[in-house]
Amino acid sequence: MTNIANCEWKRGCLPQAKLVFEECQKLDSLCLEYADIHAHVLVAQGAELELSALSTHLINVSKKRAEPWLAVARYCQLLCESSSDDRATRFHARRGLKFAARAEMVSTTHAEVYMVKGTLLLSLNKSTEAGACFQRALELSREFSAHQGLVSCFLAAKRNKEALLKAKFALSCMPNNPRAITLLGVACARCESGTKARRAFENALTIDPNCMDAVFALVELDIEEHKYDAAIDLLKKHLHNSRADYMHRRLGEVYYTLQNYEQSLEQHLAALKINPEYLPAKIGAERATNRLNGVPDAEEPDEGELDEEDLNIGDDVLTEEDEAEEEEMDDE
Repeated sequence: MTNIANCEWKRGCLPQAKLVFEECQKLDSLCLEYADIHAHVLVAQGAELELSALSTHLINVSKKRAEPWLAVARYCQLLCESSSDDRATRFHARRGLKFAARAEMVSTTHAEVYMVKGTLLLSLNKSTEAGACFQRALELSREFSAHQGLVSCFLAAKRNKEALLKAKFALSCMPNNPRAITLLGVACARCESGTKARRAFENALTIDPNCMDAVFALVELDIEEHKYDAAIDLLKKHLHNSRADYMHRRLGEVYYTLQNYEQSLEQHLAALKINPEYLPAKIGAERATNRLNGVPDAEEPDEGELDEEDLNIGDDVLTEEDEAEEEEMDDE
């Protein structure tokens, strides 16, 4: 069944992948096969509490496999992506890299190790180092995520023409793949024109009407071109085809841009009803509430000290021996 879950993940069908992985865990809680992919799915779903529980459980099952360490690293990635504070973001990213390094110590031929490292490095704006990781992942496994990571690295470094070449190469490896077509559209949007990008996104949706990569990319393009009604219609149309909390939150952001704060609050609260721990929705709801009460947006928070709770993230899965090994890695 883990193979089925992995196939669903590769197809970009996150809800189905999550359900199958959960069923696998019920049948065999000690199974580690594709457990790192399960963690990746939970990151994409924003399931913080579930991923915390899964990563802790996996570490207790075995510390001699790469998958448990990668699950903890993915948990740090999720905390990094959910954080609204730059200092906390960097802290969680660096913490995640330490866990990814533990996974690499176990296996240097596990592609997901380099996927995780690349993602975390990119969040630290280290696009060159991240690109090397995604390239290594691509050498080990021709996964779409590796192609996507490489393109993201070149775009982050503003090397748009190289990003376009990498996207074209990805499409040549996966002809008629809607996610690869979408990736090409994303690169086109940055270095050619919105017209070509839109054509690519619409082509991807023709092949697979439920390709959420294409939906999200087209929404972003509509917003960039101030076609807000089109963005809202597209999000509503696909509200139940993907992460509902994300879709409601994104709708809330579009309504906020249109200064429709009542609708914005309603959508953010709908996201929180589905996922009470969803930090971006909490922030969005607070902003909309403030505006409804006549309070302007607050200034960006300064980078003060992290809370003690933040500093202890991930410590619950480490023994004294693990901490000693981590200190040795820091010294190196």
